[in-house]
Parts: sequence; C-alpha cells; structure tokens
Amino acid sequence: MSETNFPSSRFWATVSLITGGLWLIFSLLPTVITTFLGLPFAAITFGLGLWSRGAARREADAVGVRRATWGLSFGCLGCAWQAAAVTLFIIALTLGLPPVLNSLIAYLQELWAMWPQGTP
Repeated sequence: MSETNFPSSRFWATVSLITGGLWLIFSLLPTVITTFLGLPFAAITFGLGLWSRGAARREADAVGVRRATWGLSFGCLGCAWQAAAVTLFIIALTLGLPPVLNSLIAYLQELWAMWPQGTP
C-alpha cells in the first residue's frame, strides 16, 4: 500500500465492511422504517464492495479483498433476510386474512341482528 494512493482500496473495503454491518443491523430490526433507513447503506456496501474488491485484487492486497468480501457478504445477508421477512409476511397475510374477514362478517351480522328494527 503506497502513501500516494490514499484513500486506498483497503480503506474503501473497510468502509464497505462497516456499511455492510450497518445494513445488516438495520435490516434485522423489526420495523419498516429501519429498512428504509438502511437502504442507502446497502447501496454503498454493494457499490464500494464490488469496486474495492476488484481494486484490491489488482493491487494484490489480500486484506482488502477479505474486507470487501465480508462487506458484500453482510450486504447479501441483509438482503436475504429482507426477502425472507417479506415472504413470511405475505404468507401470514394470505393465510390470516380470510379467517379475520369471516369473523368480522359474522360479528357485523350479529350486530345487525341486535339492532332495533324500527317502531311497531
């Protein structure tokens, strides 16, 4: 690593690793807003990770390649978790919506049956 090449590919690989960890943390948190807050970190992770991994390979910097690979791995793990969570949410919504609607309809029918029907 030369002094004239600052910031080096190892620096950007480290940034990719940090932002990959932040994206993973934001994606694992159970609220929707944290996913949207983490999306810029995911974009930074993938962009810098791919670039710095290639640059570190050209420079034969094994540490930079490893850091960029870990950053990309964290980014992919965060995306995989988001895909799994959305899939589980859709399955739960699909399977749970009909019983909820049936019980709501039954409740409204009972409520309508108890409602006074006017004067005799």
